[in-house]
Order: sequence, then C-alpha cells, then structure tokens
Amino acid sequence: EKFEIEEVSQDCNCFLGKWIYSEGKKQFGSLPEFEAVRSAHAEFHVSAGEVLLHHQIGNDEQAAKLLKTKFRTASNKNQMELTRLFMVAKSKQ
Repeated sequence: EKFEIEEVSQDCNCFLGKWIYSEGKKQFGSLPEFEAVRSAHAEFHVSAGEVLLHHQIGNDEQAAKLLKTKFRTASNKNQMELTRLFMVAKSKQ
C-alpha cells in the first residue's frame, strides 16, 4: 500500500484524529489534558510523516533510526496523554 506523506502527517484523518476534532472536543475540549492529547497526537503524525519521507526517498537507515527514537517517543507520549485524559474524565463521572 502506498501512503502519502501529506496524509500521514495530518492528525485529523485517522480514527483517533476524527474523534479528537469532533466528539472528543465536544466532551473534553475544556480540559487541559485534552489539549495535551491533541498536541501529542499531532506530534505523533509529524513523526510518522518524517519516517515515511525518509523511507520513500530511500534513506531507510534514517527511517529506522527515527522509528526507534522520535517516532517511539511520540507514540509513547500519545499513549500517556490518552491515559491521563481517560483518568481525569473517569474521575469526573
């Protein structure tokens, strides 16, 4: 499957991104934890786009390095911020 860098780099096209910019924003947009999720998710997609760019131009060594560093860090942060939002939202029920 061929991926477009512009598409992968945008944080509003995936399932989570669609939720963030619709129902998530409606329900949790006033929480600082929600903004942290939105920001971490955007960083994740920028990192994914960088990995894809290097892969597509044939720089697989740099793509692999980014996967193990910047992309992994962005992925972990995205998960951590989602967990924080879930905990705050759960405590407000």
